[in-house]
Amino acid sequence: MTYKRPQALLSCLRSVSAALKDTKWAFKIVVANNDTQQLDTTDLSSAGEVHVIESGAGKNIARARQLILDQAREIGTKYLVFIDDDEIVTSGWFSSLITHADSSDCAAVAGPVQPLLPVHFRRLGPLFERRSPPSGTAVPAAGGGNLLLRLSAIEDHNFDVDWPLRGGEDSDFTLAITSGGKIISWERDALVLEPVPRSRIALKWLISRSFTNGRVLCFINRRYAKITLGSLLIRCALAILCSLVVIFFRVSPRLARKGLDLGIRNLGFIHEFLSPTPDAQHSESCSGE
Repeated sequence: MTYKRPQALLSCLRSVSAALKDTKWAFKIVVANNDTQQLDTTDLSSAGEVHVIESGAGKNIARARQLILDQAREIGTKYLVFIDDDEIVTSGWFSSLITHADSSDCAAVAGPVQPLLPVHFRRLGPLFERRSPPSGTAVPAAGGGNLLLRLSAIEDHNFDVDWPLRGGEDSDFTLAITSGGKIISWERDALVLEPVPRSRIALKWLISRSFTNGRVLCFINRRYAKITLGSLLIRCALAILCSLVVIFFRVSPRLARKGLDLGIRNLGFIHEFLSPTPDAQHSESCSGE
């Protein structure tokens, strides 16, 4: 999927074409353009044969993901792989994903997305670190930036096209899969790189991201009835503790950055719990909890 990032998209597509060059699998590269303006495909031919879907979904990523999923089901696709338009896949990315999926019966395979920070900002690395467990580990949920789906295993699962928050629709979708007893398996060697622009290194953006991540986590937990008074009190304590440590104690820059991220995420969680979005309120009332 893409939205107003033509140069990043072209780099992404070229890396995908290179990774697929020697594969024996039949494949189709599809770009869902979320912009209301038609995508200029003039330069895309340099990345091989690319099919464009004009979704016009704007920033409703869930709607665009569902459109691709529906079309993949219509043509009888065995595997559907999602990546984001600002990512660069590594040479062994596709072969690692497909080999893992083909040698198991898991519903999905997820891989790591490694942020690439500008040289002078690598000290901020802890704020962008993402967990990457050993290959074969079953994970409870996964992002949509590096995700293979076995369509025969997820026939009853769809993205929530009315998802009310910015981001998190992929976590909601994958958590629904594992909550139904199916497995999402991790493949560490299916590596994707994500160049981080300077705009995402600004303190304002980092704080907003952490706060939103906390809101998304609360929203999803509310849907699956996983919020208890004890867990909420723990998050309150963590938010206060992290704030006190960062403000009053001399700690390493790495620990300070991690503490700031953890504290703000928990504040976002608490905010969403106390002032839930309308959809969250509706889901809670309809669940009978």
